[in-house]
Amino acid sequence: MRIVALVAALVIAASTAAATGASAASAASAAGQQPAYETTIKLAVDDIQQYWSDTMPQVYGISYRPIPNSKVIPYTSKTRTPQCGGERRTYRDVAGNAFYCSLGKYVAYDDEKLFPFLAKEYGDFTIALALAHEWGHAIQDQAGITGPTIALEQQADCFAGAWVRHVADGKSETLSLNEGNLDTGLAGFLTLRDAPGSDASAADAHGSAFDRVGAFQEGYDNGATRCADFATNPPPLTEIAFSNAAEATAGGNAPLREVVPDAVADLDKYWSSLLTDYQTVALASFDPTGKRPRCGTAVLPKTQDIAFCSLTNTIAVDRTLFPNVYKRSGDFGVAALVAAEWAVAMQQHEGVTGDEKALELQQSCFTGSWAGSLANGGHGTTLTLSPGDLDEVIQSYLIFTDQAKVDAGTGASAFENVDAFRVGFFQGEQPCLAYVPSS
Repeated sequence: MRIVALVAALVIAASTAAATGASAASAASAAGQQPAYETTIKLAVDDIQQYWSDTMPQVYGISYRPIPNSKVIPYTSKTRTPQCGGERRTYRDVAGNAFYCSLGKYVAYDDEKLFPFLAKEYGDFTIALALAHEWGHAIQDQAGITGPTIALEQQADCFAGAWVRHVADGKSETLSLNEGNLDTGLAGFLTLRDAPGSDASAADAHGSAFDRVGAFQEGYDNGATRCADFATNPPPLTEIAFSNAAEATAGGNAPLREVVPDAVADLDKYWSSLLTDYQTVALASFDPTGKRPRCGTAVLPKTQDIAFCSLTNTIAVDRTLFPNVYKRSGDFGVAALVAAEWAVAMQQHEGVTGDEKALELQQSCFTGSWAGSLANGGHGTTLTLSPGDLDEVIQSYLIFTDQAKVDAGTGASAFENVDAFRVGFFQGEQPCLAYVPSS
């Protein structure tokens, strides 16, 4: 936040991290043993192939040509590296990658660094997600779809989302979606993203995490037909370049001492532009080792670090919270947290009541509408977004997901919150009202 791969390859933005993630699974691969996730690969490949056998005729009016098992190729530094169109490659050339080769009609994946890393850090679901993405490129090949790399990558992410929704809806005979799988997918996209400040027109561009998640959610929400429509109606891209060398060095992050005051002042501008009866909100920090803040007779639970009290019109926040969030997710992760609590205050000011989960999703939508107004230069703002800011929102939602509430059905997952944030970001505040129907 500041004041005014190969074509058809899933390139890993953090291949160094992939190398450090190699563990017993990668050792097993290098030794020729089957890794624990081998069963997941087989089940996922079989189901993806069946999905496209059913879906390809519906979407493109042509039959799907299955990829033989012999052309789903794992490779390591100890095996022969798959060649594509006669091009000579070494393991070093394709380490940390998975890719589809249109000339050889095969899918290949690094079974020494990439898949062991994904399995260790995010679980088997992310491996299935990576395969579904590569199958998206196979579908493009069979349908004769061409275009800039970023467009092809976005569509492949969308196709992966459409397949995951098929699994989530119980239409797979062999696979099911476990609670939390979609959130681990979000975390995976943070690893499999372009670095902040990247050029979306670059030959190996895949998109920011925010854009990749958005394409995936388009497929998840609307199916493969929407993904096919990307050819003429693509989703918007949000990647932006750093404005100068100093901003790049700072990673686009303003100093923490500036973040909260700037966000508070700007939220005042935003909400006063929407509400004629707007009342500004106070922000007060407390020592987590001392007495807990009170709101009337209620005491802030030890499990809660930030909360709005309507009796005093004050947001109480643990003084260690913002520094911790800043360290883990950056400046806009902090700003989004402040904006979400501001949305709580606005709901209470306006007397909005309803289901706890619906209220949470509306808060995320309003947070997104504020961020979208920043991006568009609305409400007289003097703030703009920096590269990576929207990816930091995803990280923030992952940090603050209350899994116990998600399991109980009273809280939203990070995946659901990001989806609601995107609605507000791209469509403004009006659609946010629909999350909590008027009584």
